[in-house]
Amino acid sequence: TDKLINLCGMFRCCNSLKSINLISFNTNKAINMSYMFGWCEKLEEIDLRNFIINDKNILLYMFSGCKSLKLINFSKLSINGCKFIELIFKNLSEECFIICKDIRGLKSKIIKNNKK
Repeated sequence: TDKLINLCGMFRCCNSLKSINLISFNTNKAINMSYMFGWCEKLEEIDLRNFIINDKNILLYMFSGCKSLKLINFSKLSINGCKFIELIFKNLSEECFIICKDIRGLKSKIIKNNKK
C-alpha cells in the first residue's frame, strides 16, 4: 500500500466487514481517502492510529453510512490540517466515539459525535 495515492472507496460497501486490522497499512503517499469505509454497515470499530494523515489528504465522508460504527481511533495522529474536516465524521451514529490527538484544539479528548 506504500505506493497508493487514491484510496477512495477502497472498502466501500463491504457490508460483511465488522472489524479490520490496518496496523501495517501504509498511507504515506495516499491523498484521497474519501468514502474509504463508506456504507460498511456492519463495521463496529476501526483503529487508524498508524495512518499518516496530513493537510494534503481529502477525507470526505470517510465513514458515511457506517451505521454500526461505535469507535474510531485516531489516537496517535492529528487530523487538524485535513481538507473538509467537518465532513469526515458526517452521518455517523450518535453513539460513535472518536479518539483523536487533536481536532482543532481539542487535544487528547474523546469526542462524542453529534449530527449537525
